[in-house]
Amino acid sequence: MDEGDASMSTRSLIITVAAWGAIAASAQAGEIQAGPRFDVSDNADLGLGADVLWTFLPRDPRLALTGSFDYFFPDNGSGDLADAVAQLRALIPGDLRLPLDLTLDFEIRYWEANLNLTWDFTDERAMVPYAGVGVNYGRSRSSALGFHSDQSDVGANVLAGVRIEQRFYVEAKKEAGGGKLFVLTAGVRF
Repeated sequence: MDEGDASMSTRSLIITVAAWGAIAASAQAGEIQAGPRFDVSDNADLGLGADVLWTFLPRDPRLALTGSFDYFFPDNGSGDLADAVAQLRALIPGDLRLPLDLTLDFEIRYWEANLNLTWDFTDERAMVPYAGVGVNYGRSRSSALGFHSDQSDVGANVLAGVRIEQRFYVEAKKEAGGGKLFVLTAGVRF
């Protein structure tokens, strides 16, 4: 790492620590909450992420803006393809060489960022139902057998959930465009 990379890393670290410090200080006032989350998706398997909830109207805290980032760990399907390649190799005589490389090297990466506007149906209970809409940006990178793909897309979200004691929450979200996923999320905010 050269000196320019080191100063950029130091600057990024200072900015990140300052941002989390500002969030933590604001969270004490109750206007901003942040925390980790766990996701289960219909197509991208399991995910981990974080979100920030901002109740931006002092007179009506039921309306909030939520930003989130989730990194998913999709199954790359390499087991099925490995079986198919093994069956193909079994059909080929041992001394015959194929002109292409069948080395199985798979990698799939997927992450998404969301910005949602949510509405709490009440603020008087321990369990508060909410609904919302928002924007989704999904990005996937994959590589297999020497081929690479890098795709990103923007879409819309529709979501509903329940906040428990204003700290924990469970949410269901359907994406149209972007990641095109159905995602169940559980998280905690501080």
